[in-house]
Amino acid sequence: MKSRIFAEVKVLHDVSHRFEPHGETWMAILGESHCALHTYPEHDYLSLDFYSCNPERDLTAFSERLVEGMDLERIKTGVLDRG
Repeated sequence: MKSRIFAEVKVLHDVSHRFEPHGETWMAILGESHCALHTYPEHDYLSLDFYSCNPERDLTAFSERLVEGMDLERIKTGVLDRG
């Protein structure tokens, strides 16, 4: 797969899997690290995790583009310093 830019983030490779009867997982290897999205429709829950090697990087636009078009009632965000 050819790498591409999505919301100013370089996506090197990605893969997804749809579960039956519901739910989906998507993972991406990014130029700066990786990202994982997991949906749990039976619990009205979505988890989106980023790991970045660049502490100065703001991934807000990337996360907003990923959930664009989803009917989300509440969004909770947080940053954990792993250093």
